[in-house]
Parts: sequence; structure tokens; C-alpha cells
Amino acid sequence: MTYAEAVFAPGFVKMIKTYRDIFGDDVDLHYCDEHAHIDQHHGRITREQVLLALAEKHGPGVIPELMRGIAEARLLGRWFEEDTAAQIQWADDIARYRELGEVALPAGGAPQRVELSSASPFGTRSHDHAVVLVLEQGEADLVATATGEPERLVRGDTLLIPAGRVYGVKAVSPPPRDGMPDGTCCHGHTARTASVPR
Repeated sequence: MTYAEAVFAPGFVKMIKTYRDIFGDDVDLHYCDEHAHIDQHHGRITREQVLLALAEKHGPGVIPELMRGIAEARLLGRWFEEDTAAQIQWADDIARYRELGEVALPAGGAPQRVELSSASPFGTRSHDHAVVLVLEQGEADLVATATGEPERLVRGDTLLIPAGRVYGVKAVSPPPRDGMPDGTCCHGHTARTASVPR
């Protein structure tokens, strides 16, 4: 908590500068301004009343564990930043990953098949390995960002989804009726590592 509070204030200062550079005075930065100020105090309070107080109460033997906690928080923060950047980069380059999906080689085995309807609950997923998503039937919206527009997928479309990328698929085709093959069906193949770009 002390490390988080220590990095929040300078992080908000950088955020304010970035937003001002992009949007000028048209953006309301009251929340960021408030945290840039108050988190300086929070950092001082947690340092003095938590870390230093623990060290004083329990002696120098706890200091290595306190330092380890800070190092672990920094590591987790770095992993979060790297993964967030990779997610944004993938989402910004979906057109390229559509093309890569057409040429990625399946690793073998039966594909995982999912049938969706417009009434199906929406959810996101990710995989520990690269997957080639193929839309067999219908139309669906691919959601790869929290705020961006979804990407429309139609029958026959493919998409390479690298390991660890978060995505959701929402059917937009009408549900099956009177035996007609409406609805949406997609399947995912595990992609061979050699066919996945780094």
C-alpha cells in the first residue's frame, strides 16, 4: 500500500500533463488534480505510520520483508503495465491479426466450438496459448477494448488471438427459428507456436 500511494501522486501528475497536451482545457481533471495532491500525503502517512511504525515495533528483522513487499508490488505493477500495453497494441492492430488468422497453422486436435445467440450473456475470456478464432456462421461483434468500438466479424472471418489477450464475442445474428440456420457459431483452434508472430 505504501508503494502504491508513493507512485499514485507522480502518476497523476503525468496523467494531467498528458490529458492537457491532448485535450487542452476541454477536459475536467478535478479527480486527477485532487489525487495528485492528496496522494502525496497518503504516501507520507503510510510510510511513517505503517512501514516505519512496523519496523520500530518489531525491530530490524522485519525490514527485509517490508523491502520484499515493495519489490513485489513494483514487479506486479510492471507486469500490469506491460500486459496492458500488449492488449492495447493487439486491439489497435486487429486488421493485421485478421490476416494472421488466415495463415496461422492449427496445432491439431478438435477445435473448441461455441454457439452463441443474441440472447447469450456476454463475457470475456483469454487463453494460455494462441488461438485462431473462426466464425463459421452468422455475425458477431468482437470486443477487445473497454471503450473502443467492437469489430464486426462475419461468416468465414478468422482472427489470431495471442496468448493472454482478453476478448469477448457477442452474437448479432438473430437466433435460430423454424429450423433455419440463423444464429452464430464460432470455433477456436490452438495455433502452432511457430506460426504465431512475436
